[in-house]
Formats: sequence, structure tokens, C-alpha cells
Amino acid sequence: MKHVILKVDEEKYKTLKLIVKEFKEQFPNTIIGPLRRGNLGDYIIASFVIRDEKFNQIIEKLEGEGIKLFSKETKNELKEMLLQNSISSLAERSEHENIQAVAKNNTPGAVLDYAIKTGDYEKVIQLSKDYRSGFEILKKAKDSIDKTITNAVEIAYYKAIKSRYDADKSVNQLIKIASDRNLKTLHKLDLIKSAGLKAIEICSIYNEINVLIQICNNNNMPHIVCMKAALKIAYVLFSDGEKFEENIDYIIRYLNLRWLDIVSLTVSSEMTEKEKGTYKTLITAIKEESGKNA
Repeated sequence: MKHVILKVDEEKYKTLKLIVKEFKEQFPNTIIGPLRRGNLGDYIIASFVIRDEKFNQIIEKLEGEGIKLFSKETKNELKEMLLQNSISSLAERSEHENIQAVAKNNTPGAVLDYAIKTGDYEKVIQLSKDYRSGFEILKKAKDSIDKTITNAVEIAYYKAIKSRYDADKSVNQLIKIASDRNLKTLHKLDLIKSAGLKAIEICSIYNEINVLIQICNNNNMPHIVCMKAALKIAYVLFSDGEKFEENIDYIIRYLNLRWLDIVSLTVSSEMTEKEKGTYKTLITAIKEESGKNA
């Protein structure tokens, strides 16, 4: 498979969408996943994945419409933009590293304070069980677990909102929190649910259908989070016809409907009638489209 990256203006992007749609209809399962887009100044950076055997054909089609592959100049322009974005957070990172260095060589109290502030809940949980640190540290660590998890969620969410380039790492961190079995054992269900919902929100902002599917399929997540991810997928699919066409094949291939059926039974009492209707419409649409491709 090849990853195609293109720099286009708004008009060329409309043409690109039509070409991608045409290829999906003419050659099913040739283009893998949705057409993605991002911004680079006044231009749009669009990308998709296509199987090797159709790569040359679609490139010829695109070039015939004046749409060319990502150039070396555009790559350099993108690198410069990424550099400028990173400069703004350089001082913050430097301060973070300095605090970390101090904490590593300081007292258990300083280590605990640093862990709480930075959302390192695993370290705080560890200290809450370490009797060698003394009663005060032990008690403070136990009392600070909720606050630390909250900090971890807020830090990850803030970074993702602030910068698209931190979003993937932040979502992975939130998914890690939301599916952490140790936190379930500690009965931190509301906090891990919050982490999962924040991950869904970020995916919605950046149109990350593939990650929403991962959340749906994750059997370590709170079931209501899996369902909320499915409902968000439905919202994206049914928001307009083009998004439906762009994403439906990928969803059919990767969304675990059997697992979602189990989830729907366990969270039915937590869903509104509207949500139940939306979920039913989603499943029906997926099965109908799957039947067409059979």
C-alpha cells in the first residue's frame, strides 16, 4: 500500500474528493480508509492510502486535473511550520525537564508533588503503597490519586486542543487511562470514563474515525465509552453524504458489531431514546452497505 499526500487549494480539494469517490465506486477496497485533510497556511494537505496496483492510475488521474504529489518544497514548508509550533512550547518543556531532574534527586515529598502536578498517577499509586516513605507521604499519595488522574486527563486534553501534532499522543494517553485495569480495581470508574469521553471529543475535532473504531472495539474500556464512540461515528457518517461515502467501507471492515451488540445490552439503561435510535440506524446502515458489497 502507498500513502498519497497532496497539497491543494479548496477548489482542487473538491475535485480530489470526486476522484477518490469515483475510485472507491469503480474499484472497491482499493482506497483504504477515509480521505484525510489538514491545513498548511492557505492550503489543504490531503492524504489517503491506496493499494499498490492502482497507485499509478490514480496519480495519472490526479495529475490530469492539475493535482500533484507532495513536493520537496512543500515538505520543507511543513517542517518549518512544525518548527515554529514547537518553539512556542520550548520554554514549557525546558521547565518541565528541569523540574523532573530536581524531583529525581530530591525527597519523596518532592517526587510526589511532581507526580501529582504532571499527572503521573502510576507513580502516585506506587507511592501510596510504599510504607518506606513514611505515613505522611503514604496518606498524601492515597488522597491525591483522584487529583492526579484528573490532572493527567486535563494535561492530555489541553495539549491535543492546543496542537494537532500532539493529538495522537494525547489520545493514546487518554485511551491508556480509560482502559487501565488497575484504575478499575481502585474503583476510579468516573475518572476513566472521563478520560474515554475526552479521547472521543478529540477524535471528533480531528475527524479520526479510525481511532473512534479502536475505542469502540476496546473491551477494556467502560462500555458506555465504547457506545459513545459508536454514536460519534454515526454523527460523522450521517452529517453529510460525502462523509458517509468516504468512511463506510473502512467502518464495515474494522468495526466489531458483535462486540457493540454486547455493549448495547449492558448500557441500554444509560442511553436516551434518541441515542438508542441513532445506534440502531448506524447498525442498520452498516449491515445494508455490507450486504451490497458481499
